[in-house]
Amino acid sequence: TQSTWDFMTCVRGLLLFCFLCSGFCKLQTASFLMETINILQGSISNTSVQCSDKVRYALNKFMTDSSMSGIISHTGRGMNDLGNMDKCNKDKSNRYILLELYNLPARIGIGICGPKECTENDYLILRAPLAKAITEALKGNGPLSVNLTENDVLFLDPGENNARYSVYSIGFYCSLIFFFIIILLSASASIMNYSSLSQEKNDLFTRILKCFDYRKNISSIFAISGNEDKDLKIFNGLRVVCMAWVILGHTFYVARGGYLKNLLEVLDLLQVFWFSYIYSSTFSVDVFFFLSGFLAVYLLVKQCHQTKKNIPFVYLYLHRVIRILPLYIAVLLIFCFIFPLMGNGPGFYNYQGKVSNDCKKYWHYNLLFINNFAPIDVDCLGHTWYLANDMQFFILTPILVYIYEKRRYMGYLVILLMNIVCLSIGVYLAFKYKLSASYMKYTDDYFDLYYYRPYNRISPYLIGALIAFLYVEYKEGKNTFFSRASKVIQENSFVRWLMYVSSATVLFLLIHAMYWLNKYPDSWTGWPDVFYLIFSKPLFAIFLFVLIYPAMLGRGSAIQAIFGNNFFTPFARVTFGTYLLHYVVMIFLALDDKNGSVMEYNEMIVKFFGLLIIGYLLSILLSPLLESPVIALDREFLRKVRAGKPEKKEVGLVKDSSTPEYHKLTLNVFEEKKDNQY
Repeated sequence: TQSTWDFMTCVRGLLLFCFLCSGFCKLQTASFLMETINILQGSISNTSVQCSDKVRYALNKFMTDSSMSGIISHTGRGMNDLGNMDKCNKDKSNRYILLELYNLPARIGIGICGPKECTENDYLILRAPLAKAITEALKGNGPLSVNLTENDVLFLDPGENNARYSVYSIGFYCSLIFFFIIILLSASASIMNYSSLSQEKNDLFTRILKCFDYRKNISSIFAISGNEDKDLKIFNGLRVVCMAWVILGHTFYVARGGYLKNLLEVLDLLQVFWFSYIYSSTFSVDVFFFLSGFLAVYLLVKQCHQTKKNIPFVYLYLHRVIRILPLYIAVLLIFCFIFPLMGNGPGFYNYQGKVSNDCKKYWHYNLLFINNFAPIDVDCLGHTWYLANDMQFFILTPILVYIYEKRRYMGYLVILLMNIVCLSIGVYLAFKYKLSASYMKYTDDYFDLYYYRPYNRISPYLIGALIAFLYVEYKEGKNTFFSRASKVIQENSFVRWLMYVSSATVLFLLIHAMYWLNKYPDSWTGWPDVFYLIFSKPLFAIFLFVLIYPAMLGRGSAIQAIFGNNFFTPFARVTFGTYLLHYVVMIFLALDDKNGSVMEYNEMIVKFFGLLIIGYLLSILLSPLLESPVIALDREFLRKVRAGKPEKKEVGLVKDSSTPEYHKLTLNVFEEKKDNQY
């Protein structure tokens, strides 16, 4: 039969190249099959003597020597089927080789279990003819229809690559020392407080050490206070839900870059109606920008009005940096020096040789918060482009508040002008570089020139800042148009329902427009495409505010009951750590994949919930070690030095702290900003 002939063709070609044919069996055409047969027949004589002898032996003995069957069973049988590297290399007579194709919008590879005598150099003779044959086979498969060259076909020995990169560097030992010191401080503080030794001493060392008490720090995460501002408590739920939305989007995004066995079926999956929620997960980032802008301005203005003091610019910036860096540095150390020694999958060299090395070379971009301007091919904690943008936006916040405090309408005008200028830049870039909102048309220019750049992402932050100014005026009882409109919303249920229905409708349309953009990418061109690309983000922020504003006025009981529930409070306190850690784990698992994966609904949902749980668990474990001590140290020393006297406790939003009594929710921006830094 034809299937028997196809299989026996691979067997005859053995084992050096046996499954290069069946590896693309789902893509076979007649010309591809004949080209592959010609390659196999002429390849043996061009290899090294040891390799060709082994192949000839295998060809002659395959049907009678059972030891050769392992080569067949451990070789991949389909596109992105990586075979079984561990079992192949366990047999000392075999060598595992990975065939990878480059210059494609998706990763394609096949695991080949061949004779040990055949090194990756023996496979190089196949590069040119395979590039030609595979190009022919991939025709008519949408984005995969590209012209491959000899340089796009690569044969690698994963065992040698992993061994070359798996070395215990100075950075690894420094990382161990760093974590050992932190754990030692935490354990010592916990033992000291438990034994009541801290009550007998109150010297400088004891006060510093008490800030590292792990038991007290972790209990503060789960402490619930009854003095919270109920109107703004809904932000805790919004942060947690949006964090889950971020992880959902990353789950599919990272899986797309892995070895997908059902790669061709994925093209159909991407055009399913419900998949719009995956595409539109980028809106969750804009929600975080909106919340960050609102809270930063709201809390700082309240602080200024209550203390009647000037804005402490230097302290604000210093406080902001030291609250972020400890956990950020710890994640960088794990990502650069610890995880590279833990994986050994066929494609793990991508982590060791590319991702980890990028961090070692460009780590200063991250710690200086300018990694959103790093070269596009740099892959060092790629998701932290958000932190760079948020830090750059925060630098502007005290300046905006200063202008507002001097002249209220001038503050409004500056924000509006900044918004107009930044949106205009986005429109200009979109037309000049032909950027599209469709996922099917994404290019490096989309990310390098638009997606990561602060001037293209600041609009939701500025909208949040403007609304914060107006909300403060309402809370202080000033007679403004916004305050009068707020009273109408409070008193008129019809207006509130009109806000719910209209905002929910617009948000639904903004999300599901992605379905039409990706299903019919060529039908959205010119102004419709550019309008959605540039203006969908600020529109999403505006109508989200319209949806939740009745609850901020104490009238949205259902929204308050859901998003303001105490269940979300502990998770809201550790969302920064979750944001940093979930993506690191996700990248590690994807690049350490040993068998290839399948992008299907059920499997992706299971991965999503697993990564969501792992991200929050790791954050709950690490935050008391690295985040809470910095909060306590700041409270114990820096702020008291700046104030020159003990601080007053005030009522406000939920905050992180090292002790439960600190969770009485101050409106102090120094306490609250940490919870909203992504």
